[in-house]
Amino acid sequence: MKKALIISSIKPSPINNGEPSGLIDIVIKELKKDFLIDFKLISAKRKINKLSFFIKQVNYDLDLYDFILIYPFHAAFAIKNKKQNKSFVLGPDATSLVWKRRSKIHGRLDPKRYLFQLISFVFCLREKHLYKKGVTHIVVGKNDENYLTKHGIVNTRYLPHPIIEPEISNQSLHKIECPTFVIAGHYSKDMLCNSSVKKINKELSGKDLLIVGKRNKWITTQFPNLKCSYISFIENYKDICRPNKHVHLCPIAFGGGTKNRVLSALNYGCLVFGTEIANENIIHPNLKGIQVLTSETKFEITNVEGYRANLNELFRTTLSSIINEKN
Repeated sequence: MKKALIISSIKPSPINNGEPSGLIDIVIKELKKDFLIDFKLISAKRKINKLSFFIKQVNYDLDLYDFILIYPFHAAFAIKNKKQNKSFVLGPDATSLVWKRRSKIHGRLDPKRYLFQLISFVFCLREKHLYKKGVTHIVVGKNDENYLTKHGIVNTRYLPHPIIEPEISNQSLHKIECPTFVIAGHYSKDMLCNSSVKKINKELSGKDLLIVGKRNKWITTQFPNLKCSYISFIENYKDICRPNKHVHLCPIAFGGGTKNRVLSALNYGCLVFGTEIANENIIHPNLKGIQVLTSETKFEITNVEGYRANLNELFRTTLSSIINEKN
């Protein structure tokens, strides 16, 4: 049986609690069907910026393996090996694109705009460096793939983001009379879309808003017109995805790839209002449970069905195709 090496700075977890550990867990489970897995966890010092991974730390005998997967993008720079023709890095986003988008939300007179542009440029150089080493870049966003390809990283592959929870095939519908609105997932201090915040404060005044995330307590101050409550951690994401109770908001101003928080909410049959950035890469011709947050948005609370796009099957076939390119 073929051997695969998985190198990650994030410990896999089968429980979807909103953290990025669920993606690598489901990837490993899929790879185990065809490979003997050797998993290496690179110690991630949380207090040190992700740039710390530019310091090379480890050296593996990659010739022992038929397939090497590195997760996430930053962990690739902890590996000394010069040639990595059998290696894949699972972004999961195009990091340079995320920083470029982040720069654009700041005004031309704001120094952060140019700082973030510089960071984007540096990450683009690092992405090109991996390309020259023979590493294939995997991203969970079609826009991310197009961006990297446009910048000369032609061995980029798009992998549809799987639904971490079991897909719901028979979603019973419930009438939502007094919804609790939910904002979950990591938000940096400049990540909220200002126009969406104003819209929510105006249209949802007096409504219940639950903020979830250990670094998100500050968000409660941004919605003075709503009845805000806060919890730092949830054991399982489904606890805030009850279709007869929860309506999800995703007012992010920048980001990349596919947002697991949006996929999970849709999977459980919850209605989602998100910005274009939040909703990108979620493809379904008849999907009614997701609405784009604009100045024209009407917060009409309607019943929706679970997300039945069979994304996990598409994820499996695409992953298999990517692996076979180098085997």
